[in-house]
Amino acid sequence: KDKLKEINNIVIPHVRDDFNRFCVLHSKQPYVILESAILFETGADKNFDYIISVTADYQTKIERVKSRDGLTEDEIINKMNNQFSDDRKAFLSNFVIENNGEDLDEQVLEIHGELCKRVLINKRKENESIDL
Repeated sequence: KDKLKEINNIVIPHVRDDFNRFCVLHSKQPYVILESAILFETGADKNFDYIISVTADYQTKIERVKSRDGLTEDEIINKMNNQFSDDRKAFLSNFVIENNGEDLDEQVLEIHGELCKRVLINKRKENESIDL
C-alpha cells in the first residue's frame, strides 16, 4: 500500500496537469470527461461537477482485465481490493453505466442528454446573474 501511495503521488500530479491542458484545449465543448479508476480513492472526485461510474459484474471485470492486461486473477483481485467497490462508487456518483455488454449506447446517450441539459441550465443561470 505504501508503494502504491508513493507511485500515485508521482503519477497523479502529471495526470491532473495533462487533464487541465486538455480542458483548456476543449473549453468550447459542453463538457469534458476524465477516465480514472481511482477517482474517489484519490479525492479527485471533488474537482468535478458530475461523476459517471461504469460498473460491470465481478467476473466480467476480471475476464476483461485478464484479456486486456494479461494479469492473473489474483493480481486483478489485488488491484480491485485497492479500489472502492462498484456499490460505493455508484452511491457517490451522479450517473452509473452498467457495462455488461448490452444497452451501452442507450445509457451513454441518456447521460449525454442530461449533461447537455444541465450545462444549458447553468449557462442560463450565469447569464441571469450577470444581467442583474
